[in-house]
Amino acid sequence: MDNSEQHHTGEDVIPPELIEKFSKKGQPAAARLAARMMADSRHKHRVTSIIVTAKGYVRKHSSTRREDAYAAAAALIAVECLGEGGPFGAGGMRRSTVRHPPFDQLGNGRALAHDGRAWSLAMFAALPQVAERVLFAYVNGEFIATVTRPQEGERVIHLDFIKPAHLRMLACRGFGLALDVLPLEGPDEIEFENDPTMWAAAVEATEEYVNEGTHEAGAA
Repeated sequence: MDNSEQHHTGEDVIPPELIEKFSKKGQPAAARLAARMMADSRHKHRVTSIIVTAKGYVRKHSSTRREDAYAAAAALIAVECLGEGGPFGAGGMRRSTVRHPPFDQLGNGRALAHDGRAWSLAMFAALPQVAERVLFAYVNGEFIATVTRPQEGERVIHLDFIKPAHLRMLACRGFGLALDVLPLEGPDEIEFENDPTMWAAAVEATEEYVNEGTHEAGAA
């Protein structure tokens, strides 16, 4: 993975190598035009980085079997697509700036940073590459995701690698969806079990997380 893309904390619109090449020649307009022309390749690179990074993370931090790594990575990407914090702690379009690890190491690492939208768009594009469907549920006191992948069928992933604030988001978003008072605000591949009783139990179980790492929307 390109470390300049993964850890770069400066301006992400114009690649550093173009700044060096054209700016030294006094050609800033050429640098900006080249950057726009390269936008598609940068987007594809972000998508690849997201998938590779997610797969590496779940292999290290979850109880997932090795053969289910892609399914677990899909669940992780789906969680990050929804975010955390925001109104009702339900993530979505008014989410906080905080990204779930390891995505906090990509670009500037914050959803509301100047490069945040580009990485969020890449996150949405990455999900259908690793899953046709991610169905979230709360069963027997545990958050799970049933991930459907082409030619693999369904894999049940235990979300033991998801941080508390993001589990709280799943509980609140699932509850709001089941009550029909919140929209999904995520990729079409994401679904939640439509059971208000299930998600009410998840809300109660994650109430202790409200003041433990959850964040308000808009905090950069």
